[in-house]
Amino acid sequence: MSRIRWRRQKFYCDQMGFKLEFAYRNNENLLDPCYMGLSRDGVWIIVSSFSGDGVAGGAVNFKVQDVDAVHAEFVAKGNEDR
Repeated sequence: MSRIRWRRQKFYCDQMGFKLEFAYRNNENLLDPCYMGLSRDGVWIIVSSFSGDGVAGGAVNFKVQDVDAVHAEFVAKGNEDR
């Protein structure tokens, strides 16, 4: 079976520069629910679409050395509206 690319996985990896460390699905043939671990520059985030795993609309803040450089990277990948 070819690897399913969940749209959030695609966003975090392709647009935000995170590396997929693991992904768990009850059924590999379904996109959701999914529980993923992603990393970038030594920072890990966990993203889950399993019911009860979090509150919709949550926010995360990251402290970075050079916010202008990170912003330029995101804009170059087409993230100007995010």
